[in-house]
Amino acid sequence: MSWIKSPFFRSVKFRIAAVYASLLTVAVIVLFTAFFIYCKQEIYTLMDRDLADNVDRLSYEYLTGSGLPEGFVPVKNKRSRKIAVQARQEIGKDFKTLMTFENEKAQKILVLGTLKDQLKLVLSSPGKSIEIRDIKQVPDSEKNIAELTREKPENGRQYDYFWLYSADGRELFGSSVGSSDSEWIRKLKYKTGRNKVCYSIADAPRHRLRVAYRSLPDGKIMAAARSLHDFDSGIERLLIIYLSIAGGVLVLSFVCSYLIACRLCRGVDAVSAAANAVAEGDYTRRVKPRNSGSEIDRMMKNFNTMIGNTEKLMDELRTISDNIAHDLRTPLTRMLGRAELAVTGDMSREDYENAFAANAEECRRMLALINTMLDITRTESGTGQLHWEEFDLAKVLDQAIELFGMLAEQKNLSLSCRLPEMPVILQGDRMRLQQLIANLLDNAIKFTPENGRVDVSLQLESSNAILTVRDNGCGMSKEELEQVFKRFYRADSSRSLPGNGLGLSLVQAIVNAHKGSIEISSEPAEGTVVWVKLPLMNKN
Repeated sequence: MSWIKSPFFRSVKFRIAAVYASLLTVAVIVLFTAFFIYCKQEIYTLMDRDLADNVDRLSYEYLTGSGLPEGFVPVKNKRSRKIAVQARQEIGKDFKTLMTFENEKAQKILVLGTLKDQLKLVLSSPGKSIEIRDIKQVPDSEKNIAELTREKPENGRQYDYFWLYSADGRELFGSSVGSSDSEWIRKLKYKTGRNKVCYSIADAPRHRLRVAYRSLPDGKIMAAARSLHDFDSGIERLLIIYLSIAGGVLVLSFVCSYLIACRLCRGVDAVSAAANAVAEGDYTRRVKPRNSGSEIDRMMKNFNTMIGNTEKLMDELRTISDNIAHDLRTPLTRMLGRAELAVTGDMSREDYENAFAANAEECRRMLALINTMLDITRTESGTGQLHWEEFDLAKVLDQAIELFGMLAEQKNLSLSCRLPEMPVILQGDRMRLQQLIANLLDNAIKFTPENGRVDVSLQLESSNAILTVRDNGCGMSKEELEQVFKRFYRADSSRSLPGNGLGLSLVQAIVNAHKGSIEISSEPAEGTVVWVKLPLMNKN
């Protein structure tokens, strides 16, 4: 059974096709079964009605010794019970109806029954009194029944049987009924004592028979049977046709379902192929939506978005790695040179102290760089826990302005701050927001030339606090604005100034952690404006 483990049989396409084909085949089976049961019931109903009529006619001839009057037919519906009730009302409650006949044209009703073991024949006509006659059964009356015979039509396909059988099994009469017939006739399980026609199935030597019979007052059983040969042959042919159709439906539905499944899974295969390419390092691979369905197309779009973000992150990671290597290589080289000189050279005590002090300063700078990177990463990922508290943001900003005022005076800059009259109570991490304000003020002062101007304002807008830092410094181009929030990115105008390109990355991380937003507008040689929007209340 190793073939079951084949990828084809374990694929989603095969399973979808198998399920749909099975469901359709089951539906065909259910429909055929319902159709077969309905047809069988209808055929049996028509056959039973004809056999019951024959049994009643033969029973009438046997009991009365004469044929049924012309125009009369057996009544087998609710009307017969109604007629029987009327007959008992006219004759007496002890009257038991055996069979009822009706002549619709003459509007006459003929009822044959028993009253205290005496056969009675009741004839009623509209506008006339009821006629009641006593019936005396003629000895050997069965010999006068011309219809009591087995007939064989010329086509050789239809057989009708009629027989009279005693309940004790000792007497059996039927014209042309042979010994082989008497054997299966005697094996039938007759339900005696019932005043109605009963039905059964008999297994004759050559074919099955549908049997209708009734118990007679003298204890004998009158029966009529019809061959089910045509019915069974038709069922066999119908079964063969059905099995052929069911097999064709199964194969065709499987093929169609498999093709549909292939079309539906085409998008999944495309995503899988793209995922394999990405796993091998090709982050430029994308999947083109093919109208495979809204769910599949949505998955493709989400996959492309995910790969785009991954490609962006990988590019940033490579850039960050290169920048880190560049920023660390220079101080490490200087530290190595001083260390080698201290080991191999003949230096004074003061020179040794200066070399060690310089190396310590380089270590502090590298440690500050690493700590800033860690702060950004923790803030962006949410692993760095924020200490939420309510405080006055205006007071924090005022303290920062006072602190950076000395730095602005050294460059002969005009540093102004406009605060609202009321306190700006904000819920957030005080220390992180102090870092945010410090980085923005440091950048504004650093990139503004002497005699320049830096304006800071804080205002309330709905449920948000808007912090604005404006300067008339060197500014940035549109291309530089698109890269300004990337780690270690430094515009051309900042290459000669101290810094590592992590300030605005940290600012953006802090703003996002407080569920705020930041925007920058800048023009070369005209200055830069930074807007920071922070919600006053945060759900931490």
